[in-house]
Amino acid sequence: MNISHDLFYHRGKLLYLLCDMSDTDERAMIRIVESGRIYDIYSCEYPIQDLRFVQGQTTRDIMITWLAWIDPRHKHSRTYLLSFDDTFTVRRVDLLQSTYIGREKNMLPTATQFDDVLLLSQISLVEGWVSLSVYDIDTLKEIVPVNMIKESVSYDFFHAPEECAEKFSVIKISTNEAAIIFYNEFEHRCVYRYPVISLRSVENIAYK
Repeated sequence: MNISHDLFYHRGKLLYLLCDMSDTDERAMIRIVESGRIYDIYSCEYPIQDLRFVQGQTTRDIMITWLAWIDPRHKHSRTYLLSFDDTFTVRRVDLLQSTYIGREKNMLPTATQFDDVLLLSQISLVEGWVSLSVYDIDTLKEIVPVNMIKESVSYDFFHAPEECAEKFSVIKISTNEAAIIFYNEFEHRCVYRYPVISLRSVENIAYK
């Protein structure tokens, strides 16, 4: 179960996420710390940030996400999802495509599992809004087009991103609803409720 974005309690052991950046180039190594032992999980050929465990996950394999900058000027980003098993062997690495108007520049991607789907919530620095997208957890095919909470986010997300980890969060408040919490341009805390319909629910509705 999740304790925080970088701590995960699994089979009686506490897992901790760690990212080491190279001093000579932009490569990064994603590592897992368990009981004092460090396991190399995945090597990236690009700078990364916002390394997080998927929230509310119940799958057999453990899932994490991160943000990758794919250009040297940090103008274009991608969000990736990786899953690994109990032996710390990587099972899959996938791109969570979430382009809205032609390019992506996001921060703080937060994935949350709801039954058989994943909700990806992140701050879009192109529009200045919160973006929401839903994926099939098996195929990672986007099943709900990108939605935007059309309220301008705090200017700190642009000017002081290193101080914004606590200014954006997603909480699973029921089996099919999330609370999206962020600070707007007036530094007021906003809370939006977002219903998440699983694939199984859609199939049941269609069958009836």
